[in-house]
Amino acid sequence: MREQGADAAPLVVGAEQALVGPASQWSILFIGEDGQYLAQLKQSIPKSTLSQIKLEQAENLENAFSLLDTSDFDVVIIDLALRQKGEGPALQAVVATYPEVAIIVLSEFYDEAIALDALRQGAQEYLTKGGLPGDTLLTTVRYAIHRKHWEQRLVELSQYDQLTGLPNRILFQDRLQQALRDAARSNALLCMIFIDLDRFKDINETLGHAVGDLLLQVVSTRLRACVRSGDTVGRLGGDEFGVITSDLGTIAEAGYLARRIIEALNEPFECAGDKIHCTASLGITLHPIDEGDSAQLLKNSALALYRAKDTGRNRFQFYDSAMNRSVQTRKNVETQIRRALDLDQFTLHYQPNVDSRTGKVVGSEALIRWESPERGLVLPGEFIPIAEECGLIVPIGEWVLRKACAQASAWRDSGRAPSRVAVNLSPLQFRRPDFANTVISILDESGLDPRDLELEITENVVMADFKTTEYSLQALYDHGVRLVIDDFGTGYSSLTYLKRFPVYKLKIDRSFISEVNVNNEDAAIANAIIKMAHSLNLRVIGEGVETAEQMEFLKQRQCDEYQGFLFAKPLPPETFESWLLDFQPLT
Repeated sequence: MREQGADAAPLVVGAEQALVGPASQWSILFIGEDGQYLAQLKQSIPKSTLSQIKLEQAENLENAFSLLDTSDFDVVIIDLALRQKGEGPALQAVVATYPEVAIIVLSEFYDEAIALDALRQGAQEYLTKGGLPGDTLLTTVRYAIHRKHWEQRLVELSQYDQLTGLPNRILFQDRLQQALRDAARSNALLCMIFIDLDRFKDINETLGHAVGDLLLQVVSTRLRACVRSGDTVGRLGGDEFGVITSDLGTIAEAGYLARRIIEALNEPFECAGDKIHCTASLGITLHPIDEGDSAQLLKNSALALYRAKDTGRNRFQFYDSAMNRSVQTRKNVETQIRRALDLDQFTLHYQPNVDSRTGKVVGSEALIRWESPERGLVLPGEFIPIAEECGLIVPIGEWVLRKACAQASAWRDSGRAPSRVAVNLSPLQFRRPDFANTVISILDESGLDPRDLELEITENVVMADFKTTEYSLQALYDHGVRLVIDDFGTGYSSLTYLKRFPVYKLKIDRSFISEVNVNNEDAAIANAIIKMAHSLNLRVIGEGVETAEQMEFLKQRQCDEYQGFLFAKPLPPETFESWLLDFQPLT
């Protein structure tokens, strides 16, 4: 059978016009024993038209299937009386076996319930025997073909991705369920691969969505070329794809397929004249080794995919049950973080910044801690990444900013500690369009001098979105807030932003400070950062200073400030004040 509409004339919608091609192009099969009705059909059609219409009869389903297997029919007219002759449910059988053909059901008399039931089962139109003018028959046939065409089109739209032509998530899940049923019957090994393009968002943002769409089309073509004809490749959404392959002989075959996909996608893409390099990360789950239904297998492969991304990207990862335990642990921590925010379980500790010339404390950095009833004092490295993933970092970051500004303002009024305070910013927090206004509002609320607030962000955050970054930083600079680049030297190599943005201070990353006295490369990097910063009229602070030798190295090279355990670890506000009373400058 040919696919309905594959080479048909364009449809024309209108009450007076044919909705499909002319009647002379139709082939009609009547399934029923009523030869008299077939004669009536022929008599109702004008002879000039009838001579060009292919009209055949099959007296039972067996003969009908034989004809449908060997000939192309646009319309099948089924006499519902067949169900009274022991032939079984004729309509359901034809719909299930030949889903591409339009169907008209024929009844002795009109019954609305029967008509509705026939349409629900897959028929497109309904006729009664009685008088049958030729124009009524031809109109019914036209509408049946037209309706079938659009039913198939709606199925296509609902089950296939319009950009790539691949099965969408709905059809992919249906195929996965069917593959699981087949695998269970044959006791075969089934593999599902979840594929996500690495840094596709960057390509979309830098080269435009048109190039991104072309890239997705090329990816779909390459994926299809990697699999067998009976396998399924689907687009699950955005830059996510899936592969289902059944009847594997060994687990190793799944690994071979994953490597083939990675190698295929590693080849440069030619899109609109641009050569693009785009890698992918893959997560693999196997049935029956990994138990569960289709939803569970999708979840398994997604967990494996995230592990592949976490461990370097451009690689594949097999699922194992420990990943589920890890996810559950993260969910529990997320719940606890939400509760901690509601119950005010977070607190701030302050670590001093020391001036290299005078040896005096000139400010502090506010560092969040979580005083959990269940877990005790929790350091930020254990909960900040999870808070960033679930979006809680934004309200947490705002809480930190508000609390630090209030504390610094109180120290200014009491004189018990320097009022200058530094606060770390999350990328999500900084990229919010209302961020600058939020900071200014908090400063006004606390009464802190904007010049006493230092905001620390990493190079990667600065470079991620130049336009948003420039607007926010300029607004804060105009208000008097000072910007510090944290972990300097570990991010982007481009230094354009140091000229473009109102940067006040660079913070040398602790990884360069820790071996500055024993590693010539670290010493050279630290020295170069200090010289470059001073040539640009920027201040420099070295973090992670733990020994007198490290401090002396920085002092000799005129680093402006130090921070580290050599002076003090982060301390609660009251303890910080007490420590200041006893602190003796190390000069």
